[in-house]
Amino acid sequence: PPHHDIYSIEDLAQLIYDLKQVNPAALVSVKLVSHAGVGTIAAGVVKAGADLITVSG
Repeated sequence: PPHHDIYSIEDLAQLIYDLKQVNPAALVSVKLVSHAGVGTIAAGVVKAGADLITVSG
């Protein structure tokens, strides 16, 4: 389900960390909305530990 409580890269990094603690073999995918500056956000998502990024729109 979507996580509308994620307001920062730090929140996302914590969620990814928690998910990987529960299941280290899991791949974490993050979906972003296409808009100006999405590349910068995508770089932060990668640094937060996401395995896959989908840019929608």
